[in-house]
Amino acid sequence: MIESQLRALYEQTASSEPPPSLVDPVLARQRGRTRYRWRRAGIASAPVLAAAAVAAVILATGAAPPIPGLGGAAPSASRTPVAGRSQPPGYPARAPRRFNPLIPYASFGWLPAGLSLLSGGTGRAQMYLTAGPEPGHSTLALTVYSADRCQLTHAQLSCAASASGGQTAQITGNAPAIHGHRAYWADGYLAWQYARHGWAWLSLPARAGSQQRRIAAEVADHVRYGLATVPLLTFPAQLTGVPRSWQVSRVRFVQHAGVLRASQYALTAGPAVLSAGSGEFRPGLPFLTTDPATAHGSCYFYPHGQSTREVINGFRVTVNRFPARHGSPPEQQLCAASADGLAVFIAEIGGHPAIGVAAVFEHLLLLGTHSVDWTRAPIG
Repeated sequence: MIESQLRALYEQTASSEPPPSLVDPVLARQRGRTRYRWRRAGIASAPVLAAAAVAAVILATGAAPPIPGLGGAAPSASRTPVAGRSQPPGYPARAPRRFNPLIPYASFGWLPAGLSLLSGGTGRAQMYLTAGPEPGHSTLALTVYSADRCQLTHAQLSCAASASGGQTAQITGNAPAIHGHRAYWADGYLAWQYARHGWAWLSLPARAGSQQRRIAAEVADHVRYGLATVPLLTFPAQLTGVPRSWQVSRVRFVQHAGVLRASQYALTAGPAVLSAGSGEFRPGLPFLTTDPATAHGSCYFYPHGQSTREVINGFRVTVNRFPARHGSPPEQQLCAASADGLAVFIAEIGGHPAIGVAAVFEHLLLLGTHSVDWTRAPIG
């Protein structure tokens, strides 16, 4: 992750209530070491709002009756639509078993005045969206889970985030029904069952009052679901000539001139489903960042032979190689401060990289900064 993106993420996290961790301890040590180096890689580009919305309280799936004695309104028929706001085209009967990382499954159907979609992330087990008044100032976060990720029990919402553990949130009250489905207030979030076996949550401000809760319920009531509700993601670069088994497993995107521009994405090989809490780095496979380059962009050059400068496909790049140390695996990084108007960062972790970061860059077709030239197929 590049420096300006980390700075935006840290500022966003510092201004909000810290979420419970969903991180596997071993993966955390590996990712911490890598992200520290990504920060020092130093490509200055547009900030991306991402992981803070993902690593939040996990909410549940499963049918359950209203929970008595918690206060708030019990689930009932859907509220009367607000005049001038269109209702969603309908909810799916059942949550999908997995999401398509190339197509956001949910979108905001309505947002309060002054707020708009800023960024989001997709995966196979969950996706999220953030909204706010301007880039770098996210004030609203929506997370939607695929089927059978969580369990709802009395006064608790819990989700198995990964094979190594999960998270639990306390329900604080019954909320008004969301589009006819049961909903609950839970530890600073509004949680509702958007379909059979599928749940979603919307963040609430700290100590949210009745007016803020009413607005949150309206936002939730107008969320749209299904693969036809939002445009496909667009990518400023395309991998060509790579193994056919490679697939995109996760994407972080930003709203860009009316399109959803993929900023960061990870790859996996084969159809294996990544769990909600699993790492975004897959051993030996690349993790890529492609953002618009800036006038002050640069790449950090490490001493003692860890960094080399090369020219690949006519572009100047810096390649970093780090040996295994203190239980962390070896890793490779490639940084291009400006290549066809894009700032590119590629990382691979593990002692057996698929083709190496330099070869990945050789296979990366850069499509420039104009959205009309971008592709919806990140792997050609």
